[in-house]
Amino acid sequence: MKTGSSGKILMGAAVLLLSPAAWAQSHRTVWKIIRNSDTCQYSVPADWKQDSKHRGISTSPDEKVVVVPQIIHSDESFDDVKKQLQDKMPPLKVLQDDVNRYWYVYRDPADAEDSPDTHWYVAVERNDHVCALQITFKSADGDSTPKEIAATIVPGK
Repeated sequence: MKTGSSGKILMGAAVLLLSPAAWAQSHRTVWKIIRNSDTCQYSVPADWKQDSKHRGISTSPDEKVVVVPQIIHSDESFDDVKKQLQDKMPPLKVLQDDVNRYWYVYRDPADAEDSPDTHWYVAVERNDHVCALQITFKSADGDSTPKEIAATIVPGK
């Protein structure tokens, strides 16, 4: 079968149209898994720093994104965790609320009114175990990497 220049153009266009999810999945191969306990894990880019004193805390090289895992007691249900979160850090905007994931934006009371920081809380449940992360990032820099990190939190394997 002969392929002309129009076939090459179509193939090039198909490569350019790879979904962001496909790119992110291939991009994650250079990420590292962070285990904050025996039961929870998430991933960050390989060049991120880990806090030597606080297990599981990760910071981007430019220090504009910080990920802090939360301790969830094994006897707490997903609904209990969601209720506690809503009481402690009321949601400004819920990004996802379904049977296995609760993800929302909150305002840190310590922030100034004009703070460029965005704060997310992400909790996931699988097999009756809940894992959670707080992700803080500078809004002006976008949320692509924080979204990818939020998608990686799972009970450990």
